[in-house]
Amino acid sequence: MAKKTLHFAIGNAIEESVATIANQKKRIAMFKKHATKLSKILNDLSLILSGTTVSHNLYTYAYAYTYDDDSSFTIALTLRGIEGFKCHALEAVLAYCDEKCIAGSIRTSDWAESLNREFRFKLAPQFGENCTITVNAYVKSDSPTCRKVVVGTTIEEVKRYEIQCD
Repeated sequence: MAKKTLHFAIGNAIEESVATIANQKKRIAMFKKHATKLSKILNDLSLILSGTTVSHNLYTYAYAYTYDDDSSFTIALTLRGIEGFKCHALEAVLAYCDEKCIAGSIRTSDWAESLNREFRFKLAPQFGENCTITVNAYVKSDSPTCRKVVVGTTIEEVKRYEIQCD
């Protein structure tokens, strides 16, 4: 009697699922290993924001891959509807992050279309292995101090296609 073999697509799906499970187990182990350090930072940030009326979301996520021993964590904080980038809550969060990070590691990116500035801090090793704090600050659209200003235009040529058959 001939032995039935799995179609390669099913074999690939099984292998992919096994790899996903392995990655998730590694991710759980990483969170457990670094829970105390991550909790300290998350609790500190929550405390800084506890007395403010600023709308915020605070969460953490980890990257872990079975083929990569260089795992990393990101603590992400989003502040919405702030008056401007000199908002006291934002300044307090940035000061906290600055004192915990590696000197000179802060990076920023502006997203003018959404009145958003992203701040990225690489934390010093004593606060976690490969840990980054990302703060996304969104200024409200009717802010008295910040606004988006048109500084130019771009024209993009985009090819359009259609299917033609003989």
